[in-house]
Parts: sequence; structure tokens; C-alpha cells
Amino acid sequence: MSALLGRRAWLVGAGLCAISAGRHAWAMGRTPLGGILRFELPWAVSQLDPHELYDACAALFGPAICDPLYDLDAHGRAYPALADGPPRASGHGWHIKLRPNLVSGLGRAVGPADVHWSLVRAKARAARGLLAEFGAVRVMADGVAFERGSATNLTRALASPCCAILPRGFDSRRPDGTGALTARPSGGGLVLRRNPRAARGASFLEQITLRPSRSIADALRAFESGAVDVGWLGDGLHRRRPGAQPFKAPQVGWVVLRTGSQAGAWAAPGVAQSLVDGLPRGSLSRFGLNPTGSGSTRWGGGDAELGVDATAPFLVEVAEAIASTLSKSGHQLRVARLPPAELALRRRVGGFALMLDVVRNFGLGAALDNLALLTAANPALANRPPRLASTSAAQLARSLPLGIVGELRPAGYFAGSWRELSGWDFGRVYVAKR
Repeated sequence: MSALLGRRAWLVGAGLCAISAGRHAWAMGRTPLGGILRFELPWAVSQLDPHELYDACAALFGPAICDPLYDLDAHGRAYPALADGPPRASGHGWHIKLRPNLVSGLGRAVGPADVHWSLVRAKARAARGLLAEFGAVRVMADGVAFERGSATNLTRALASPCCAILPRGFDSRRPDGTGALTARPSGGGLVLRRNPRAARGASFLEQITLRPSRSIADALRAFESGAVDVGWLGDGLHRRRPGAQPFKAPQVGWVVLRTGSQAGAWAAPGVAQSLVDGLPRGSLSRFGLNPTGSGSTRWGGGDAELGVDATAPFLVEVAEAIASTLSKSGHQLRVARLPPAELALRRRVGGFALMLDVVRNFGLGAALDNLALLTAANPALANRPPRLASTSAAQLARSLPLGIVGELRPAGYFAGSWRELSGWDFGRVYVAKR
């Protein structure tokens, strides 16, 4: 096989829901294969779970490892990815056939039972509100069936990375799927390698290495020194790395400030957004976050903790900046660095005063992305959500016990001849040959 092959070619045409009628095939273009892309990031990157709403690593790298049944083209139209064509009417519901002979990166067959298991799992977690309108999902001999809803809405919902198809027994510590790259743990991070079994074509890149840094400064120092290829939010710590080029990728979620039961009256819906509005304009710009500075509210709930994931240095540093800004005499906020399991428990039961958190979006446009915020704030309400089409995320937050600190969006600088990095689709990223 030639060492110069394209990765993806899709036959996207008219039809029900504007879904592709064609099969995946290798593209006829000639794009160079090879290259190792190195990251050092102020995030926990040792594991990921595509079905978890609060998993920053999954938001950033999950789609490189796992595929959904459908995907969206550049115009936002759904087309089959792992599905074998559009949904077919079946009684009052829809039958979705799975492509045959799918195999995960670790060599496990992926069949209808795995699809059913994945979607039931996703619906119990991140995709609770996203899949609620389609009723129960049933396993079929050649795919799955949903009991109600429209085909258009269904294929769009199933295009979310939060509905990724996983092999049964999926382990977030050794994530496995049908995506362009495989993953294995290494040195507190992950190594992603080209997946020769990929359902939609292997990556151009040979490998991506993900290492955690202890701080944003350490991550920038690594980029400045040439130890890595991507600088998170900057082009160096003390001086600009020669030849560094900026990139800005699509939004993958939000950084949010939550209020919990220990905040007392300050736990009321809308208070968290008022606190965020009280952060001065530009006060978090070094983190790529841009509160409007439109308010003047400071914390008034007495001395309290602001909980944050201890394994996410980026969030810890943002939390320190927020606590310093919002505190006042008699109402001091102290940052509590919590293990992920403890943070998850407090989030689930609401047992905290304030919490800085990540919420992934669904990658499906504003209205459905707002449903992710609603799911994070009130999972029960997400089962019967209000109309969200004309509501911005910040407007929605004024009715929820969380505030939007800013977008979670990969951005910064890269050095080298990397191409397509701003698209943040690691199946398409490649290094240009000189």
C-alpha cells in the first residue's frame, strides 16, 4: 500500500435527513502519513470516558478514539458513520442497521449488542436529555431500534460524541473504540497510535502523546523548550518559541461555577451566573476565559470552600483566581482541591458551597448544547426540557444553579508543519513534508 493515502471519502447526497448514502472509502488524495504530535497539558489525561458529561479529556480527545452511529458534515447535516444507512421506519419508531464486521482498536468485535449497551449507558449519563425523546432502545439482529421520535432529530442526536459506540466492558483507563487512533496508558498520560482497524480510516499521524503538566506554566515551558509541539493558550512561558503559529479549535464545552446546598440562600438559581458576572472583564483572559464584567456581585455566603478537581491544574488555577476576586471580608473563599471521586460524589448529592467544573457540549449546535447545561444542572429536568432554541448559554444559566465562566476551547500555538490542527479532528491532522 502506498505511504501517501488520504483518510476519508464520503458520498454525501440528498435523501432523508440529508444523510450520506455512500460507504466510507479511502480518499484519492495523497496526504503524507507519519509524524508524532506531542502534548503536555494542564489537565488529567490518563483516562477518558465518552459518556461522561464532566470528562475534559473525553471532550478533547474522545472523538479520536471512538465513533458515533452518525456524524455531521460541514453544513451540519447528519450522515452515517457506524450506521449502515439512514434509519428505516419500524412501526411507530426507527430501525438503525449497523455496519457489519466492525472491530475495535483492541481487536474486539463491535456488534448490535455493543451498540445497545453503549446507548443505554450514554442515556444514563451524559446523553440523558439528548436521547429522552426517542424512548427505549432495543437491540435487533442487525442493529438497534428506537420506539419514537423523528428520524431527523434521532440521527442528529446520535451524532454527538456523547453517544459514542463502545465495546461492552469499556474501561476508561484503557479506552477502546473504532476511531482513527487507539489509546494506551503511559506515564500518567495516554499514547494514541494509528488504528489499522479504524471503521472510518486510520489517522494520518503515527502517534499522539498526551502528558499531564503540573501547571499552565510548566506546559508553556515545555512548549518553549521544544519538548512538545503544542502550547496550551500560549507561545511560551518567558519568550516566544520561534516559528510558533496560533490555532483556535471548536468549542468542546464550558467551564462553569456551581452553587450547592452548603451555599444556603446563595444556592438559588441565577446566583452563580451573577457571581460570574461580578468577575472583572479581562480578569481571566490569561486562561482563555472572558467573563463580561457586567455585574458587581461578590460572594456573601460566609467563609466557604470552592471545590475543584485536584488533577486538573488548569481548573485549579482558574479557581484560585476566582476565589481571590470574589472574596471579601467575612466571606472568604478557600479553594479545596478534591480527588475526582470526591468531587463526583459532591456533585451528585449537591454537597458543596461552590464548585468549579467542566461541562461538555454535545457538538450539535446551540439549542442541543444548551441541553447539556440543563442536564448538568438538573438531570431530571433534562428528561422533559423546555424549549431552548432561542436561549443563549448565559441566559439559560440565569435559571440554573450554575454560571458560565467561559468556553472550553482548545487554543494556543503549535510549532512545526502540522496541518488541520484548528479543526481538532485528529483523524485529519497531518504533518506536511518539506
